Amino acid sequence: MVILCGGKGMRLRPITDTIPKALVTLAGKPIINHIIDKYSEKGINQYLLCIGHKGHMIRAIFKNKSNITFIDSGEDASMLKRIFDTKDYVDENIIVGYCDTIADLDFNDLMNKHKNSGKLLTMVLAEIISPFGIVQHNSNQINSFQEKPVFDYYIGTFVINKKAFQHITPDLLFIESNEGLVNFFQKLVNMKEINSYKYNGKQLTFNTNSEKEAAEKGIIGFYTMREENEDNNNGN
Repeated sequence: MVILCGGKGMRLRPITDTIPKALVTLAGKPIINHIIDKYSEKGINQYLLCIGHKGHMIRAIFKNKSNITFIDSGEDASMLKRIFDTKDYVDENIIVGYCDTIADLDFNDLMNKHKNSGKLLTMVLAEIISPFGIVQHNSNQINSFQEKPVFDYYIGTFVINKKAFQHITPDLLFIESNEGLVNFFQKLVNMKEINSYKYNGKQLTFNTNSEKEAAEKGIIGFYTMREENEDNNNGN
């Protein structure tokens, strides 16, 4: 599995002035540790950590872990460039996730659905209810109104087939930040090469300090759920 943890986490300043975003703690433990611990429970046993900003601090934590490989594309590399630099480590398909997102995914089911789709990429989606009434209009004419409609959104996890790297061109690689990845997704959309995978389980993500506070509370849910499952298995 590829975990993107090279960004600067600008919206989490001042925390990320001294540490990389992947080492921001939730419930006293860095988010990257939560992700690896949780996903290892789910059967993921090899990790490619795409580091950049303050990457030496992440290396120091996992330096003795034989199942972790570091890929450093540089401080200012785009998200797409970091993904592209994993190509020599990918046999056929690989799961990609962000260091600020954790979900209780069934990775075997995700991978099987991806393979069966025959597509170059499978994007994990979840539902979100808009808190607003959504209006479509033309000038002063209201054409439609929906009260708190349900949308599907991308949760920051996808599976990519190695053949997709052939469609990552230099002009996409060096677009700053995540724009190159967005353009790459759109390119595959136009090619009809993106499959969707609906997910309805627990998840959390954060990009700001206020979202971190919510995630701090939410991370407990992952462990509570595990304990409940263990109790059920023990007949309690």
